[in-house]
Amino acid sequence: MKTADIHKYFNINPGSGRTLTAQLEKRIARFIETHEDGTQLPPEETLAKVLNISRVTVRNALKPFLEKNQIIREVRKGTRIRKPAAAENPAALPDPLALGIVWRELPKKTIRFLSFETLPLQQEFWNRVILEYSRKNPDIQVKIVPMTTDMLSENITSLLQEKQIDLFLYSHNYSEPLPELALPLPESLREQMTGPEYLSGSESFRTNPDYRYKLPLNISTAVVVWNKALAEQTGLEDIRRRLENGQLTELIEEAASRLPEGCFASGHPGDLLAYAGCPVSGSETDQLKKQLFQIESLLKTPRACITPASHTLQELIRKFQKGRILFFLNNMTAVFADGEPAMPVEMLPVYPEPGCRNLIMSLDITLSRFTRKKEEAADFMRFLISEPVQKWTASIKRTAPIRRENYYDFMKREFQYRQRQADEWLQHHKLYESGYSREENYHRFAIFHCREEMENIAAGRCSAEKAASLLGMKFDEQLKTLTEAIS
Repeated sequence: MKTADIHKYFNINPGSGRTLTAQLEKRIARFIETHEDGTQLPPEETLAKVLNISRVTVRNALKPFLEKNQIIREVRKGTRIRKPAAAENPAALPDPLALGIVWRELPKKTIRFLSFETLPLQQEFWNRVILEYSRKNPDIQVKIVPMTTDMLSENITSLLQEKQIDLFLYSHNYSEPLPELALPLPESLREQMTGPEYLSGSESFRTNPDYRYKLPLNISTAVVVWNKALAEQTGLEDIRRRLENGQLTELIEEAASRLPEGCFASGHPGDLLAYAGCPVSGSETDQLKKQLFQIESLLKTPRACITPASHTLQELIRKFQKGRILFFLNNMTAVFADGEPAMPVEMLPVYPEPGCRNLIMSLDITLSRFTRKKEEAADFMRFLISEPVQKWTASIKRTAPIRRENYYDFMKREFQYRQRQADEWLQHHKLYESGYSREENYHRFAIFHCREEMENIAAGRCSAEKAASLLGMKFDEQLKTLTEAIS
């Protein structure tokens, strides 16, 4: 195996909070899962040399797979994957009906689940969940129906009926009101979620009418992440303290002129608007104008931000993963889309500015209004908020679990937050308050529709004041559609 392939399949991050052995073990597991029986693994010595770790670390990472007989070692043949033959693997046996015998009872029911979580780590999580649920419930099969981009433009009600969907992940991008799409949650689930065991056990959750229908599964934790190696090369020091004091724009300006060719101090400037937060009250236009004035000089600083309007989130993630962006503002799912970044990083949760709130939301699942398997679907929902699945949420997806104990463990491991700090972070974001208001709609609009204006500010073709005015006019044109979405 070539050195580049070893980095691709087995790369680890010395700056991660997890041990090198644990990281490599996870990489080996993924390699075994995605490769055929008999595929060779690199020799211990080669892995250790290329990854710059000890052979003891490599040996310890391989040990559990040798014990489970998932890999085997043979003299002169090396180490290779061993997958069980049909006789050893009941799932690979021929269809019993084709043999004219009854081997076991076939699955009685299939639950169809519409999901927009299609990033690699998200898929890895859902595959694990479904495998374990099927093992415990052999009479139930859960089938994921992936949500594609073209589906978003369709009538979601018709889509749920056409695809015979029983469960789906909810998004504010759906045009139809929630009661037209979903059934109310079973009362037992509602009672469970309002108890002290879950973060949703708050008054704002109980009084939010949307959560009669939605079951929260995890939180998309917003973070500011920085490339430690690039920061050191740039000469930035004491970054964590300065970020906690709200000096992100100063750090970006300071770093921009010192960066190597081909690097940027931060991602798209729209992320800076999200970082600042949306006003809890007051004029949206005034708030946006204030934020644009704050970052106007930053936009005119070469390599401070990536301003082309055509730049996509996928390109942004790719540049960050390759070490070309110093500061990255997004949720943890995007940061770890393809596993650990190739370079050492540090992270800090995003706090809103005083009088504002960030758009931090939970991932929610709902019962389709058209399901004929309500009880089976509700049982799968209970499984998703159970302790083992919530642990997988933290360890695989790298998002904050909704189960309180797992949430505290996650915040401590990822950010060294104590329980009090983790509680304060949630309180600042007012997670379960009903806030899909005109203000928040405007904030979403500004973030996702400001690309052209941001590029014009950076190029000197437009002032911050004029850009804010243009965005206000755009918003007014779309206000009718947004108002319908709110109601």
